[in-house]
Amino acid sequence: MTREPHPTDRRATLVTLTGPGDRSHQLSVREREEFAHLLLAAMPPKRLESFVGGLEDVLAKLKQLKAAAQTR
Repeated sequence: MTREPHPTDRRATLVTLTGPGDRSHQLSVREREEFAHLLLAAMPPKRLESFVGGLEDVLAKLKQLKAAAQTR
């Protein structure tokens, strides 16, 4: 991983993955995709659609709660 100052924002640092970090990241992505496939591949399409819709509802509620907590 490399760290460099941001060219226009002195408060920020740009972080870039190097070869080993990029390979590790790609492996992690591949493993998550394989695990998701293992969990969900046998689920009928309509049921998967409902499941994803339910997760989207939960995520929307979490965002609402977070926003409300930040305004206190």
